[in-house]
Amino acid sequence: MRLRRLGLSLALTGVLAGRTAAQPDSAVKRPFSFAVLGHIRGDRDHLLNPKLGELLEHVRALHPDFVVLTGDNVWGDLFGGRATERTAALPDTAIVRREWEQLDSALATLHVPVYRVPGNHDISDLGTKRVWWQRYGPLPRVVERYGSRLLLVSSAWIPADNDTVRRIVTRPPALDSAETEWLQAQLGRSQWDHSFVFMHHLIWWDSTASWWKDIHPRLRPGGVRAVFSGDYGPLKFSHLSRDSVLYVQGSMEGIMKLNTLRAIPTSRVLSAQFDNFLFVRVNGPAVSLEVKTLGEWSSPQYEPAFFQATLEPPPPPVTGWRKWVAYLMTPRKLAALGGFALAAFLAGWTLGRQKRR
Repeated sequence: MRLRRLGLSLALTGVLAGRTAAQPDSAVKRPFSFAVLGHIRGDRDHLLNPKLGELLEHVRALHPDFVVLTGDNVWGDLFGGRATERTAALPDTAIVRREWEQLDSALATLHVPVYRVPGNHDISDLGTKRVWWQRYGPLPRVVERYGSRLLLVSSAWIPADNDTVRRIVTRPPALDSAETEWLQAQLGRSQWDHSFVFMHHLIWWDSTASWWKDIHPRLRPGGVRAVFSGDYGPLKFSHLSRDSVLYVQGSMEGIMKLNTLRAIPTSRVLSAQFDNFLFVRVNGPAVSLEVKTLGEWSSPQYEPAFFQATLEPPPPPVTGWRKWVAYLMTPRKLAALGGFALAAFLAGWTLGRQKRR
């Protein structure tokens, strides 16, 4: 019983200290670097972003001490196949788990710790929240590294444990009260050399957001050097410096379909920009940040012919019987129809034989 009580006491101590405990290999102050990757998710096919391999190759070449993901890391079965609904059927958590497993396997090739905050694709209901909590632990969270700290907060909606609602629309640009109070409390502690805040949404784009009243005045006194966001759009990269605190966005996209670029001017504007990620070096009091780009030479989207193709008018919408043909002419649906036709044929053939007997 005494051993069991001791074990329980140690376990509880670990849980309570987990959000702020320094990792054993990072207790000693020294120069270090880290990469910040934003919006690396794939598409509704639930596959990895086709550009992820090139991104990780760039990151490996820099040899960072750790990596931080700033949300929209996986597609997450966000819309249940219907992107225009404000609510939808609950996502298939088995699919979401497979997406995380694929991504984590790819990230493991970096051979460094990876920390993350969620975007609206990563957590959109209680099921996806539980997947996150089980795999990566609850938020908000403090991570201490080499005398500095990372403040990981969720700007994405986090449902309560008894919430059955699904929300798939990005919430207004503000942290909820719990995240705000937690961050305010953390900013009252300044025993670290540097602090860095990570979240998904571009809250700081809105000059009227409560962020500027509730959080920003506490950043510099709390030792915060930079606030990182990873949401995508209306730009892939943006920055703002205020009161010696740097706000910076870095993000990338997947492979955009040509018809989408033809139909949506803002998509053309985004795709014309370089995909990017951020690389930070910390050496004593000095903090430097570099914007790293990818796809400059590997992507055809920067060739004149591709740009000219995006300016062509989009094809007319498919209506009537052609719409149904287009809907059915996919490999999965054709396979299902073929299987149904074969089953019907075999059933009819079997019944015919029985009647002849």
